[in-house]
Amino acid sequence: MNRTQNESEVVMTEENGEEPKTIDERVEKEFNAALYVLLRRYQTLFGKPNENGKREGAMFHAAAPETLFRLLQDRMEVMHECFASPFNCYFRSYCSAFPDTDGVFGSSGSFFNFKPKSGSYQVGPPYTEEVMEMTANHCIELLDKAEEALSFIIFVPDWRTPLQAAQALMEDSPWTRTHFIAEGGKHSYIVGDQHLKALGTKKDHLVLPFATRVYVLQNEQAMERWGFEKEEWKEKILAELGKP
Repeated sequence: MNRTQNESEVVMTEENGEEPKTIDERVEKEFNAALYVLLRRYQTLFGKPNENGKREGAMFHAAAPETLFRLLQDRMEVMHECFASPFNCYFRSYCSAFPDTDGVFGSSGSFFNFKPKSGSYQVGPPYTEEVMEMTANHCIELLDKAEEALSFIIFVPDWRTPLQAAQALMEDSPWTRTHFIAEGGKHSYIVGDQHLKALGTKKDHLVLPFATRVYVLQNEQAMERWGFEKEEWKEKILAELGKP
C-alpha cells in the first residue's frame, strides 16, 4: 500500500459499523484497555490499603534501587531482570508473573519458562520460600546446561534459622562463586506501589529490617568475563543497596 498521508491520518473502518477511526485512535483505545487490565491485575495482587495506607501485597513488588541496576549494567553487562513487571522494571527486557497482561508491555513471560543459554541476569524473586527454591533450582539447571558465558546475581532474604532451601541449594552449588550480606536496617528497596505516586513525586524507599544475601552464580566462561575477584565490587553493590 502506497501511503501518502501521515500514519496517524490513515482511516480504518470498524467491522461493527462504528465510525471510522484513525490508527492512532485505535492504538490509543487498545493501549488504554490493556493498561486498565494491567492495573486491575496488580491492584488485586496488592490488596486494599490497611489502616496505615499500606498494601500488603505490594511488598512482593518492591524493586532494587535504580543505581544498583546501573552498576550491574556497567560491571556485569546485566540487561535483563528475571523478576519484574511493567511498573517496576529498570531494563526493557524482563520476566514477570503475568504473561497475559504483561506481554503487551514487553514481558518475556515467566522466569521458569525462560531458558537463556548465555548472558548476565539480575534475579530478585518474591520472598516466598517455594518461589525462591524454584528460582535457585532453575538457575542451577541452566548453568548445568550452558556452554557459553552465563551469570546470575541473585538477591534473597538471609533466612538462616533454619536455613531456607534456596540458600542451601546455592551454597552447595559449584556454580556459586561468592555470596555476601547486606545487613538488615542498612539497605533499602523502592516500594512496590511506586507507580501509584503522583507524577514527579520522589520514590519512597523501604528500609529492610532483615539482611539480604547476594549470590553470584556463574560458569567458567562467565567467571572469566564478569568474575568477582575484587572485593571492591562487593562494596560498591552494598553501597548502592544502602542508598535511600
